[in-house]
Amino acid sequence: MNISPVSIELLETVFSRLERGGVSYGYGVKAPSLSVDTSEIVQQGSIDCSGFSRYALYKASGGKLIIPDGSQMQREYFESSGLHQLGQYADVTQADPSRLFICFIKPGEHGCGDVGHVWLVRRANSPDGNWKQEVPHTLESHGGGGCTSRPWNYRTLLREWWNGFELPTVA
Repeated sequence: MNISPVSIELLETVFSRLERGGVSYGYGVKAPSLSVDTSEIVQQGSIDCSGFSRYALYKASGGKLIIPDGSQMQREYFESSGLHQLGQYADVTQADPSRLFICFIKPGEHGCGDVGHVWLVRRANSPDGNWKQEVPHTLESHGGGGCTSRPWNYRTLLREWWNGFELPTVA
C-alpha cells in the first residue's frame, strides 16, 4: 500500500487552528466533509479522535491521504499498510522533528474500555534548533480536552497503547 506523505507544517497549521478555535471532543463527530476549511470545524464545535486524524491527515497530505473513519478501522488500515511499526511506544522519543507517528489504543486491551483511541505524535522544533531538548507531543482530539496537545507520555497513552506506525513526511 502506498501511503501519501504528510506535511508536518500543514498538519501543525490545521491542528493549531482547531486548538485555538476551542474545538472540543465529541464522540462520533466527524468533519462534515474532508474538503471543508478548518473554520467550518471550529464552527461545528467538536470532532472525535478518528475524525480529527482523518481530517488532519487529508489536509496535511494535500488531499492525497484518505483513511477510513473510526479509530479501529484506521488501526486495521495502518496494520495492513506496510509502514514501519513501532516496537514500543517509547520509540517516539527517538524521533527528530521530521518524523510523525500515528498510534492506537485497542478496545478491551491493556485496560482500555469499550472505545479505542487514535492520536498523532511528533517532536516539536526547539527555538534554539536543538530538537533533543524537546519532548514529543500529541496532536489529537480526546475526551476531556478536545483538540489539544499532551506530552507523549501521558499516563493513559503509556498504559493502553496498542501499536503505532511511522508516517511518511515531506518538508
